[in-house]
Amino acid sequence: MLLNKFFLTAVMKNLFGGKIFEYIYNKIYKIYNDFIEEIDSYESLRELRDLRYNDIHLHDYRKKVVQQLYLLRYLPYLIEYYQKYRDLFDTNHLNLSLDIMSIGSGNDLDFHEAAFAFSSKDDFYYIGIDKIEWYYKENNEHFNYRFFMQNINKWTKLDKDT
Repeated sequence: MLLNKFFLTAVMKNLFGGKIFEYIYNKIYKIYNDFIEEIDSYESLRELRDLRYNDIHLHDYRKKVVQQLYLLRYLPYLIEYYQKYRDLFDTNHLNLSLDIMSIGSGNDLDFHEAAFAFSSKDDFYYIGIDKIEWYYKENNEHFNYRFFMQNINKWTKLDKDT
């Protein structure tokens, strides 16, 4: 089992580069440890038993444990989408600049996918919209990133000035 972990680590670093793998590993490590600490305070895990992310039932993403489970499940997909961005960019299917708008951006995983795929964060412009501020959201301070904490169900018009 230990050999497999080292083999997988070496393969992943080779295929996808050290930065993205290190980012995912460190993020999962932190979230997992926080999750274990979080559920230790629960009297019962019954609430988590039926938690699924593959149906139309919306969960209360304001709860830290729901966000933790979501991220532990989907953070590894960052590699897959990173590779899709790289493929599009390498085959010239994307112009030199890309505008990304994410509705329900959550933890901004799609921002990080693009940030790792492009050689410069200046190569794309990102707008994230979510009605919840996520616990593990990073401070993405650069001029091509904007986040709006809004509920799009309450929008009445799309206007550049609103």
